[in-house]
Amino acid sequence: MALGACEVGSGVTGAGAGPDRPGGFMVCWRCRRAVLPADRTALSDVIRREHLDRKGALLFGLLGCRYGDHRDGAAIDAWADGIARQLDT
Repeated sequence: MALGACEVGSGVTGAGAGPDRPGGFMVCWRCRRAVLPADRTALSDVIRREHLDRKGALLFGLLGCRYGDHRDGAAIDAWADGIARQLDT
């Protein structure tokens, strides 16, 4: 079965579609199972005070966290290279 060739009655489920989200799409369970993430990892990003409400900022400070740009380009590149190697095999 070609990906995206979902048939009526084949267990089609909403993946973001609905009356409140008409731009979403529908996909059958066979397609969803065929397309799985290659890998996942936790990477830092940018966090600024304005990203958090008052309670979030208080908790953030109590945990000893720091605002700023915490992205690590080398870690992102290494993660992406690992996925590329998996796709090449």
